[in-house]
Amino acid sequence: NLFRCIATWENGDIDQVFSVTPAITATGWACRFTPVGSTPDTPTQVNLRVESVKGGLSGSGTVPYIPPFTVGAQLVEAGPDGAVIRVSGHPDTLSHITSKGEGVYLESGWLEDGHLVLPISLHTPIPKEAWVLIQSSRTVQEERVNVQPTFQGSGESRGFIFSILKDLLINYQTVLTLVVLSGLSFYVFRQTGPKPAPAPAPSPSRKPETGSGSGEKSPTPYLWTVDNSPIYGSPMLRRSSPQARNLSQYSYS
Repeated sequence: NLFRCIATWENGDIDQVFSVTPAITATGWACRFTPVGSTPDTPTQVNLRVESVKGGLSGSGTVPYIPPFTVGAQLVEAGPDGAVIRVSGHPDTLSHITSKGEGVYLESGWLEDGHLVLPISLHTPIPKEAWVLIQSSRTVQEERVNVQPTFQGSGESRGFIFSILKDLLINYQTVLTLVVLSGLSFYVFRQTGPKPAPAPAPSPSRKPETGSGSGEKSPTPYLWTVDNSPIYGSPMLRRSSPQARNLSQYSYS
């Protein structure tokens, strides 16, 4: 090694807790801290000094110590309503926790009684393998939690409905905007669209026509005789022809 790492802190002999050794990383030389005993539960500062093998001082500085976190279980059972993963640790540690997974939906977590609660729900259809990887953005600590489904068959439809409701809750602003725009469009169309044609006026009712005794309808109001001939004035007189009268008059001669 071309250099060595020397670390100290206010909590006593740091060599009883960490083994500090030089290392080569993708970005260059570094000092690696490997736990060898129980670590403190509270954050602190570590004074780090780097010296060359020949004894010359290469550099010095301060490194923050972040306590590790722990998960409640390495295996979590998830039902139709999902499950939660509980992460324990110092608030400074929990505030820098990130998570990613496979086969599960990850929702925003919250702090509760000194724990970070991470709700999860399974994909539909139910995946063959599901897991969640919990990481600290300030350290290299990672913890994997396997997720085991506890339902099959009909539970898939419940999980599908649950995922739809979850998507609606997440995108409620977009859904609400679409509903408002649809309502305004319908109102504007009712106000400016084509008016419906008015209903036709009812035709006047016709009184039933009463006919004569023979059942025929009369186009003009006049009287009728027995043989259905009209009477316009005085009754017609049947007169005998003059020839017949003359014969009767002069028949004695």
